Amino acid sequence: MIVVLNNRQFGKNLRFLRRRHRYSRWELANLICSYPKVIRDWETGRSFDVDSVCMLNIGKLFGIPIESLIDDDLRRIYKSRK
Repeated sequence: MIVVLNNRQFGKNLRFLRRRHRYSRWELANLICSYPKVIRDWETGRSFDVDSVCMLNIGKLFGIPIESLIDDDLRRIYKSRK
């Protein structure tokens, strides 16, 4: 199933988490069963079509609820915890 997101927060959060965990787009794509180009498109807001399996894999990989990936500004949340 494809989930269509209507905001850029998911892409911003994905980029933040990927960089925080020091994954390349290629590494992340392999971990969540996707492609580096797809990761780039999500991060840059070129595409908002996210496979539900990928979304679940991202949540599991980073230990983040799917709702937080979509709705929250994770960078701000992580900064406020310091």
